[in-house]
Amino acid sequence: MLLKKRYHYFSICLSEETGKIRSAIMVGQSRCVTAPLIKRAYEHLSFPETAVVVNACWLGKMTQEEYQNGIVIRSRAEAAKAYIPWVCCLTLAASLAYQFL
Repeated sequence: MLLKKRYHYFSICLSEETGKIRSAIMVGQSRCVTAPLIKRAYEHLSFPETAVVVNACWLGKMTQEEYQNGIVIRSRAEAAKAYIPWVCCLTLAASLAYQFL
């Protein structure tokens, strides 16, 4: 199982002078809402620069698949089972490295 890249997802809500309100789901590399991220939301929604940011909300850090399909909450036991092959592989690698040192 390869690890998939996880991104930070945000909901940025903008309002025009006319009262039109829309929100955009944006993806960023960090948990911070930055000016470039907000500018991309303006461009994505085709809102003028006079529009104001009503709200910016961090939705979480997840893969694109998790965002689109939802996140399945697993029990700790199920999560631990996913790491067993990795632990076995690392243990074997450490054992082999120790033998050759």
